[in-house]
Amino acid sequence: VKELLEEVCGYKMGLDYQMVALQAVMAQPTIHHAAGINPRNRADPKASQKAAQRQAEVAKRVTQWRWLFIDEISMVGRQMMGRIDSRCQQGKAGQNPDEHDLGGLSCVCVGDPAQCEALFDQQIYDLDPHKNTSKDEGRAAADLSNRGLDIYARFDDVIILTTCHRLRTIQKDDLTDEERAYNDRAQRFLQTLHRLRDLTWTLEDYY
Repeated sequence: VKELLEEVCGYKMGLDYQMVALQAVMAQPTIHHAAGINPRNRADPKASQKAAQRQAEVAKRVTQWRWLFIDEISMVGRQMMGRIDSRCQQGKAGQNPDEHDLGGLSCVCVGDPAQCEALFDQQIYDLDPHKNTSKDEGRAAADLSNRGLDIYARFDDVIILTTCHRLRTIQKDDLTDEERAYNDRAQRFLQTLHRLRDLTWTLEDYY
């Protein structure tokens, strides 16, 4: 994807497009860093001042973004997606007359919903309104969560990848005993990963 965007389209990382993840992965910035989101929500005035400066810097960058790629999407809960939308809307203010979601950015989410869940947040597959939707207490969290639910509902194209490129078997006619043993181990490991994903692993998988 990076090669396509940079060599074919002439886009630059951090300028025309941004790749993020909840945690730092493969030198990608975190969502908090790229979008200027304070993970601790401190009330400290100095922290608030720094956060304001940070948001101004982020807004300048977001103004130029065209694409947003979010990795490890299973860890990005509904409230977090609501915060991302808020930051993108702020950064694209004046450039999004039709008020499209995420400030009008094209967004691609990557990951497996069955992997690590979002912490202290509603999951991306949870379709129920936030429990505090009709209450005054916790209304801010409810609004963000329900906004995130709306954003996730807008994604209507899904591509399912079926080839594991990290694990390749040896394909040729005259396999040696060692190569056949490798293929057997590789196939067993892949099957174990599938059972781990579906919570159906066995003692034999463990040992």
